[in-house]
Order: sequence, then C-alpha cells, then structure tokens
Amino acid sequence: MCLAPSPFSVGRTFLLVPGRDRCSQWGVSRSGVTFQPTPALSFSPFEWLNMARLLSIVLALVIGESASAEWVAVEKDYLNPELRTVYIDPDTISRDGTMVTVWQLTDYKMMQGGVGFGRFMMSPHRFFSAKTQKQLDCEPKRIRLLEYIEFLHHMGTGPASHGYVDHTAWLPIEPASVNHALWEVLCGQE
Repeated sequence: MCLAPSPFSVGRTFLLVPGRDRCSQWGVSRSGVTFQPTPALSFSPFEWLNMARLLSIVLALVIGESASAEWVAVEKDYLNPELRTVYIDPDTISRDGTMVTVWQLTDYKMMQGGVGFGRFMMSPHRFFSAKTQKQLDCEPKRIRLLEYIEFLHHMGTGPASHGYVDHTAWLPIEPASVNHALWEVLCGQE
C-alpha cells in the first residue's frame, strides 16, 4: 500500500493505493513522500495510430512536393485550363537535330475513363492524370507517342496502368491541340 495523488482533485489529496507498481508509476513512495517521476514513453495503440497517421501525412506532403516540383505548366488559352493542366518535365527534354523528346503530364480536374462500378464507382480504367513520353519532329511538324501511363490520382501518383503504344505511328500536329502547344514550346515556334 502507498499514498498517491488523486487524479480527481486539485491540490494535495492522496489516495491509498495497493501494490508497488502504482507507487512507482505515480512517483510516490510508500511513506507518501513524492519523488521526481521518470518520464515514460508508453502510448496507447490509439495514440500510436494517430502519430503514424500524422507522420504519413507529413511524408506525403514532403514527397509530393518534391515529386511535382519538376513539372512546368504549359499555359495556352486553347488547352482548356478549366478541364486539365498540361505540364512538361524540362529535365527530360533531349534534342537530336530537329527531333525533341520530352515527358508530358496531363492532370485532369475530373476523373477520366470508362464508367466505374462498385461502391465507389472505381474501375481500373479510370484515372486523374496521365504521363506520356512524346517525340516531336520540328521540321515536318509531326509527333509520335513513345510511352503512355495512366494514374489513379492527380499529378502522376497512385496505381499506374500502362497503355499500348505504336512507336512507328507518326501523327501530324493539329492546330490548337496539346501537341501544338508542345510544338510551340519545344520547337521555338511561339
């Protein structure tokens, strides 16, 4: 038995507590004289869960900012900025004569793809963003797709789905299109 401070009152009210472990936990000796308690690092499972959630949010923000810091928006009025934002990664631009290769990210305001199913209306064919690697030929004004990846979340994050690409198919660059905006920026035709 030992004397311990009452958790239900302010001041010097003491309770009679049986057992040795409780005395040392509250920093009280058997004689009732208090001593300096040692800090304990014991948290409930709920507190650990909250700390883990907070840590994951902080990490997501730090990683998310560093992942999206490399993308630069291509701003043209005809690209419908209220529907999507088109970005390029300047670090991936490579030139070989009139050929320019670049990675493009299209971030949509609304989810794209087929109709979802299930409780949350999700399907493997729905996405918020897509990364494409494109190669432009500036002289004859044509473009081809080298790689295409859809992402479930914004800014190229979340589960990815690779699409089929025909590397041999060169397409003409249509006026007032995403490809035309890339041609203007990358081929110096602004």
